[in-house]
Amino acid sequence: LALLSREVILLLTNARYHAAWGVVPWICLAYVAYGAYMVLNVGVYLTNHTADAWKIVGAAAVVNLALNVLLIPSRGMHGAAVATLVSYVFLALLAWRVNRRLYPIAYEGRRLLKVAGVSGSLLTVGLLLPATSIPASLALKGVILLAYWGLLLAVRFFHPYELDYARKLWGQWRARQRHLAPTHEERSP
Repeated sequence: LALLSREVILLLTNARYHAAWGVVPWICLAYVAYGAYMVLNVGVYLTNHTADAWKIVGAAAVVNLALNVLLIPSRGMHGAAVATLVSYVFLALLAWRVNRRLYPIAYEGRRLLKVAGVSGSLLTVGLLLPATSIPASLALKGVILLAYWGLLLAVRFFHPYELDYARKLWGQWRARQRHLAPTHEERSP
């Protein structure tokens, strides 16, 4: 959604709202951080330390309010979007810090960094592309989406068993397509 925000907003809204596409990537990234918070905060609930949950959320709310006061007057909706992103990243980091003490979970940090690096790089490239026609822009961004999988392969994100399983699924899909395709005799009148 963040990558295609410009095109989606240009297609679905009138000119009064076209500038809004610039805040969509910030908001999308904020909700990725919020999703990370939801995953990282599980220890608070599993260990019944729910009093820590409101402290985490309260601290992030204070950060959000302070950033809104600082950024909205000068940056408007972009300031609000950045404030939301920063406060949700703070929320996730604080949840991680508290929860690793309460209920340590060994997350695959290196793999997460690889996904974040590839995603962030491609999103940046996609958002910095010069504005062109919508069809040309969609085509370029389609290439970026395809490059995502190639770059994950290049940085060795996937475990061998994941690649083996993907090859197995691909083979099954191809076999099903061959089975479903009409034979020469079935196509002839």
